Amino acid sequence: MRICLLLFIPFFLCKDSCGQISGYFGEIGGSYVQNSEFGLQKELAFRNSVGLLLKRNWAVGLKIQHIFYSNLATSPEYMRIWGPFGRWGLLNGPLKLYFEAGINWGNYSVSAFLGDVKKEPGLLYISYGGNLEFRVVKGVFGQLGLIAHEILNRPQPIFGFDSYLVGLAFDLKTER
Repeated sequence: MRICLLLFIPFFLCKDSCGQISGYFGEIGGSYVQNSEFGLQKELAFRNSVGLLLKRNWAVGLKIQHIFYSNLATSPEYMRIWGPFGRWGLLNGPLKLYFEAGINWGNYSVSAFLGDVKKEPGLLYISYGGNLEFRVVKGVFGQLGLIAHEILNRPQPIFGFDSYLVGLAFDLKTER
């Protein structure tokens, strides 16, 4: 929690001193996966993020992804992935296309042997992917995305994983 608060400090300092902040954004989205290949597995994930629009095509932010996982053999588990990200806009208008990359911490892993999901504390991920946003109404966008997560500190043979996102993005522009 302390690290998360420390990561937000540059946002608030930059707001008054950088002069380049063009607005703020917030996102909420989620995904649901049901897989019966290795027994009945269900996974529900929610992603929340907040950030600063630095220039027309650049943004930085923090995200947290909450993951709820269950199967027939184990009790339900709560896992999470969180960290800072940067975003570069390839298209900007009613239809927005972004490339996103970040470094994340968390405890979500997928076993390389059986594809089982398990809680593994202290994992470090590099994430990269893209988001497509389309305007619903002024300041509100529908969002479709795919983010890959590669685990850097593999304590055992485990896979990286992809997460898809269907959600809403909010453009909270500031007026100067």
